[in-house]
Amino acid sequence: MAALAFCNVKAQNAAGDWKGILHVGNVQLAIEFHFQKNDAGVLTGTWDSPDQGAFGLPFSQIRVTQDSLIADIETINGNYTGKFSGKDSISGVWMQGGSKLPLNFTRKRADNTDVADRGEDISIQVRDSVEIKGSGWFHDRKAPLVVIIAGSGPTDRDGNNRLGVFSNSYLMLGKKLDSAGISSFRYDKRGVARSIMRNFNQQDLTIQEYINDVVDIVNWFHQRGYSNIWLAGHSEGSLLGMVAAQEAHVKGFISIAGAGFPAGEILRKQLNGSLPSLEGETERILSSLEKGQLVADVPDSLKGIFISSIQPYLISWLKYDPVKELEKLNCPVLIVQGTCDSQVDSTNAIALSKGNKKATLKLIRNMTHVLKDGGNNCADELKTYSDQAMALIPELAEDIIGFIRSN
Repeated sequence: MAALAFCNVKAQNAAGDWKGILHVGNVQLAIEFHFQKNDAGVLTGTWDSPDQGAFGLPFSQIRVTQDSLIADIETINGNYTGKFSGKDSISGVWMQGGSKLPLNFTRKRADNTDVADRGEDISIQVRDSVEIKGSGWFHDRKAPLVVIIAGSGPTDRDGNNRLGVFSNSYLMLGKKLDSAGISSFRYDKRGVARSIMRNFNQQDLTIQEYINDVVDIVNWFHQRGYSNIWLAGHSEGSLLGMVAAQEAHVKGFISIAGAGFPAGEILRKQLNGSLPSLEGETERILSSLEKGQLVADVPDSLKGIFISSIQPYLISWLKYDPVKELEKLNCPVLIVQGTCDSQVDSTNAIALSKGNKKATLKLIRNMTHVLKDGGNNCADELKTYSDQAMALIPELAEDIIGFIRSN
């Protein structure tokens, strides 16, 4: 994105893709550098932090010599200084805001197993000319294909969220499905990670756009000969999937840790429990939003929830009752819920199951909201949000694979 200064006296060939792992406390963050020469022979490039959903970030300057690489990043008050160890590795230090952390890079090859393990990258144009970026593993077109729909906020195709979730849960689920001969596609929602849109305005976003994207993705695969398509929505993605399944032609629907109550009911319970003194204000704001009316005067303590830029999205979200939406589905339905999920507890899954008499309910002991094993008494629940190496809880993939095969 930015032209980079380049010293070229017997310099190392830095052009290409490089990947390293930055250890910040107990959290591991992948960092990727991408360099290429333009027509004038000048080195240009960008860098990514995939686990935080950040891609195509500019360098302010880079210098490459016979044995070293120095990259400055003014936007984060950062710098990377490294030494080449042969042609394909760099050992160095990442400096940001006064902190210094070791960071080593290896050159990524076309046959790099890490890239292959993430599946095939696909770009799908949906309505409004938006490009949805995703990845997947694909078998024979007659085989089942599961479209994995991410949860709320900036959660990316792999199940990571720059606000503090680094689990790779969707990536792991896709791999498990692939090993069972089931195709899968997971994607970055519009405005998230690599599906960033030019001139994206959060205030223009509604839940209907997300639902339409799911429908368009299903239709895209249908047009390419896939006929056995399933939707698997996680958390907020559950609602997106069950509404999209009413329009898109799918074989079945899978809800994973999905809400079983209207958003207004959930927000009232959460906010009245944590901010009881503002119960009157909470009710005033939610009642207005439920009527489709924006609220200008929001107390400072509630602005984090009801900031003006997301009120249009909240209005579009509040009108849905998940139980009533699930009632409308005639296809096979699987409802999966973990017992160590403090974000969406088991009462939600039970409520959903009552909304569709044909639904199959599976409660997975010790599974957390990020689909991993929280341990006895849920003691490891918080760890599951940041430990990318922790495996997916086995019962999840087993239940999904068994359900698809039986239908």
